[in-house]
Amino acid sequence: MKIYSIIKRLLMGPTIHKSICFVMTEQTINMDIFSLRNISIEELYKEICDRVLVIRDNSVKYAFEEMCSDSTAIIAKYCDTIVGHAVLKPWGIKGYQADFWMNKNYIHYCYVDPEYRGKGIYPYMLVYLARKLFQKEDGSKIYIRADYKNYSSIRGIEKAGFKYWGILTEYGWGDIILFRRIRQI
Repeated sequence: MKIYSIIKRLLMGPTIHKSICFVMTEQTINMDIFSLRNISIEELYKEICDRVLVIRDNSVKYAFEEMCSDSTAIIAKYCDTIVGHAVLKPWGIKGYQADFWMNKNYIHYCYVDPEYRGKGIYPYMLVYLARKLFQKEDGSKIYIRADYKNYSSIRGIEKAGFKYWGILTEYGWGDIILFRRIRQI
């Protein structure tokens, strides 16, 4: 780790981050979302993951290359224009900060271009990823979380058919998580 990164984390000070966590089963999925027109989904592979750079800056290319190797990464198109992306990690996120989500089907790294928000693209992507997982695995669950103040994201998650699962509070220093607490609803 670079010295600059260490100093930056120390200077950030103590942090508390609250997230609303959701779960979806095959019974709660909202298939009606697929009646939306003008939205299509394309799966990304390592060779074509740079297509996401149409809506994001170059710094996300490496992240997508890594995610495409062991995940289902997608881009959403609205009238053939790339407007969003999302990733399904079928065995959860691994790493020192994300071990809470290990061995859980987890959707993350979701983004919709601000110009196209409010058109149902976000829930459409979530349902697409969930349906893809449920076709492979019977009786499985899929999880997602959103910052507790991100009301538009929470609405989109609920619209897709996710149900409240719990509130995750992470205590840390900078972006290093020291302690987690989940309060299931």
